[in-house]
Amino acid sequence: MNSIAASAFEDCTDLETVYYRGTNWDTLKSSFPSGVTLVTTFTISDIDDQTYDGATYNPDPTVEFGTTLKKDEDYTLSFERKNGSEWEAVTDAIDVGTYRVKVAGVSGTDYADMTEYKEFSITQKSVTITARDDSKNYDGDELTNSSFTYTDLEAGDDHCFTVSMTADSTITDAGTQPNVIATVDGEAVTTGTETSIGNYLITTVNGTLTVDKKNVTVKAQDKEFTYDGNAHSWPEYDVTGLVGTDSIEATVTGSISSASQSPVENVVSSYKFTSGKPENYIVTTENGQLTMKAEEEEAPKIEVEAPDKESTENAVARIFFSGIKVSQKNGNFRISWDKTEGVSKYEVYMTYCGSQYSRKPVATTTNNKVTVKKLNGKKLNLKKNIKIYVAAYDSSGNNVGKTVSSHISGKDRSKYTNPKEIKLTTKALSLTAGETAKIKATVKLENKKKKVSDGHAAQFRYASTNPAIATVDKNGTVTAIASGNCTIYVYAVNGLAKTVTVTVK
Repeated sequence: MNSIAASAFEDCTDLETVYYRGTNWDTLKSSFPSGVTLVTTFTISDIDDQTYDGATYNPDPTVEFGTTLKKDEDYTLSFERKNGSEWEAVTDAIDVGTYRVKVAGVSGTDYADMTEYKEFSITQKSVTITARDDSKNYDGDELTNSSFTYTDLEAGDDHCFTVSMTADSTITDAGTQPNVIATVDGEAVTTGTETSIGNYLITTVNGTLTVDKKNVTVKAQDKEFTYDGNAHSWPEYDVTGLVGTDSIEATVTGSISSASQSPVENVVSSYKFTSGKPENYIVTTENGQLTMKAEEEEAPKIEVEAPDKESTENAVARIFFSGIKVSQKNGNFRISWDKTEGVSKYEVYMTYCGSQYSRKPVATTTNNKVTVKKLNGKKLNLKKNIKIYVAAYDSSGNNVGKTVSSHISGKDRSKYTNPKEIKLTTKALSLTAGETAKIKATVKLENKKKKVSDGHAAQFRYASTNPAIATVDKNGTVTAIASGNCTIYVYAVNGLAKTVTVTVK
């Protein structure tokens, strides 16, 4: 493209563009050739609009007049901001608004009388401000939360928003409530609607305040009674988890009259709030247990002394550790035990569970078995539990041992049965002094559809034939004491027995 700057237009007909600097254009334009482009001021390159970012935006466009001009040598650059219909000079472009650059020729140059403008804008930054969610379990206090989050601002923008919530953004009882932003930087806003606030276009989003129901437990108390022939109940209960003065009244039902019933559920059958709001709670009920132990008088304990090398005149060694076997036929009890060397007489004691043993045996024999047809002068009631023990005596009448008190379920009981076999995981233990081992035992029942009555005696009981060699506790833990051999007896509820041989090295 050909271009010249001229004050007159002779010989310009072959040019595409003419650049003219001067003040007399009005007098010369009539002689300007047609078809030729005339440029009388600066050409300023386009300026991109800017989204507000809190930083100064001072664009530096390219300025041309036939050629690229030099800032400060050929022209100066300044900024103006539009205020209503007027333009005001500003040092920098920062805040949202419409601006223009002013390009003015430098005095003393060919461009001294030339001025041109180029507009640009700084637009609002779109920001979403979200009220925070919050939650807690019901505690009787108000839940509020004035905190919030907002989408990232432009790099360099360190503006801090001031936000307030509506008066309704609070909740006390269980449920949910919107957490609503009322104002941003002092300006009222409406959820979901864009609001122009200063350099920002603000959209607000609600949060949610949630009060969850509090867990409360109403638990019936456990209680143990001693058999006395009467029915017993225990209406007491405990409530945990209520807030403040809120309260619950509960009804507990449960009754037990015999040890063989143990355990009986002590049931929370109903409850009601006597103060407070039920909708603030999740109530869980837990049943307790009523148990009853038999008031029974066991046979006197036999003091057992380990035999010395030189036994004394009064020392009597326990030699009778037998279990008991009971079969029920034709309404009778057939009772047998181990025949033991050194025993001359056996006494059988027998009564119903819940009653005390009589001092008088129901049978005395030199054999190792008896049949009992009556108790207290009447036929045996096989719908009850019966307890039995056998005492053994030597030829001098010394008591040399007794069986455990064996609790037998009558065969006519609807819920309970008896063990018919004890199973052990080991038949022999070999230990060193100080070492321990646990005997593990299970039982096989006469009737698998029934259970063993557990309110009378431990499921298993244990005895050592020589505690000087090895002891055994109520849990079946054997402790080796000194070298030698002994036997551990394992007894079921009904007196069945199995043995474990113990060797201590």
